[in-house]
This record gives sequence, C-alpha cells and structure tokens, in this order.
Amino acid sequence: MNQDRIELLDQLLNGLALRYDEHIQERGIDDRTFLDDVRSLVSQPEVSEQKKAWENLRVSVNAIRSVAEIANPYYVGYGNPNAEVLIIGKEKGFDIDQVPENLFKESVSNVSQWAEFVKNPERTVGEYQERMGISFNPRYPRYA
Repeated sequence: MNQDRIELLDQLLNGLALRYDEHIQERGIDDRTFLDDVRSLVSQPEVSEQKKAWENLRVSVNAIRSVAEIANPYYVGYGNPNAEVLIIGKEKGFDIDQVPENLFKESVSNVSQWAEFVKNPERTVGEYQERMGISFNPRYPRYA
C-alpha cells in the first residue's frame, strides 16, 4: 500500500472514530457515569486498551437500556480491502443479550481495528490478534 493511500485511510478512520464519539454523546444516555466510561473506552487509541476498558465496563441497572445505544453506526466491515471482488451489504446482526462480547469486537472496536491494519499492513493474522488481545479480526473474519 503506498504512503498516500495509508495517510488517506488513516484520516478517514480517525474521522470515523471522532464521529462515533459524537454519535455516543447524541444518543441521550442519561447515566452520566456509563456515558463517560463508554466515551473513555472508544477514545483509546489501541484496540488492546479498548478491550481492557470494555472488560472493566460496569453497567448499572439504570443504564442497561442504554447498552444498545453504543453500537457503532460507522461500521467499516469485514474482508480484504485489496480483493478484486467487493460485496456491499449490511453487517450481520447479533443478540447482545446472548453474546455481549460481539458488541465490542464487531462494532465498538471495528474502526480501531481497521486503523491498526492500515498502520501495520505487513502483520500476520496471529500478530494482529496477539497485539490487539482479541480473537476476532475483521480483515480475516474466517480465522476468528
């Protein structure tokens, strides 16, 4: 990937991260502690730090209804961006009550994961997973 393309993708992903933070602020979440904790989580520059914040996130009974509000509307997607075939559609759905970790690995941290790939395109799947501390990888979802 040439340097101009890397810089452009980096700017795009940083812009999406900022828009995601704005989106969270606009959701009308009443529980200020939960809102501040989520904003702190999404502002972490590294996926591994986001994961730690996610694992330490505590939701009060009053904030439970707000959990679905933190889904990332600026979802980038899955797959190889250099592939010859592009499939356009919607992301798959999942039930956060059944598999709450999917909200983090497939939504909350999606843009940050892609930012990591753009910065370090030479890393292997295993290196990404080890560095980020998560088993899911949107560039190679079949290996998750």
